[in-house]
Amino acid sequence: MTLKEIVEQLESCKFACEAGPLENNIAFLKLKERAHNNAPSVEVKITEADAFKRILGILHHVATTTTDAQTRDFVLAEVENILET
Repeated sequence: MTLKEIVEQLESCKFACEAGPLENNIAFLKLKERAHNNAPSVEVKITEADAFKRILGILHHVATTTTDAQTRDFVLAEVENILET
């Protein structure tokens, strides 16, 4: 997917921000400018390390927000084991 295609898709969604419509957002305008200046295509990939960090973040969230003590203790123990290795 090219940067231009990404911008077009975002525009079609009619997003809004604190500045109002997306077209009023300075960052979006810069992105749109780059897209129209034939910027190279952009591909976002998540690395294994990023995926691992996200999974640990989810486990941490579960462990700190669950009201079930057994679930909390299990998840915390598993996260501690992962972090120790």
